[in-house]
Amino acid sequence: MEAEVDQLLQLLQSGSNAARSQAETQLEAWCQNPSFLRVLMTRCHHAPAPGSRQLAATILSWRLPRVWQLLSDVEAAALQDPMLGA
Repeated sequence: MEAEVDQLLQLLQSGSNAARSQAETQLEAWCQNPSFLRVLMTRCHHAPAPGSRQLAATILSWRLPRVWQLLSDVEAAALQDPMLGA
């Protein structure tokens, strides 16, 4: 899934309105799954382009507060550990 997220991050930065719109729709769908946040966290550190790493961090900062209360203790710990170790 990391390759798909990298591609999504690139499309979100596209100059094409159609490509960006499609990527935004996909992002909304993926954000419904808390496990997507873990993938996004890894992309903050390991995406190939600096702009993609920054965008992943920005998206994560917008989305995480909205779903934090919905996460199980295990899911919250899985997200919190990399943040505290960074």
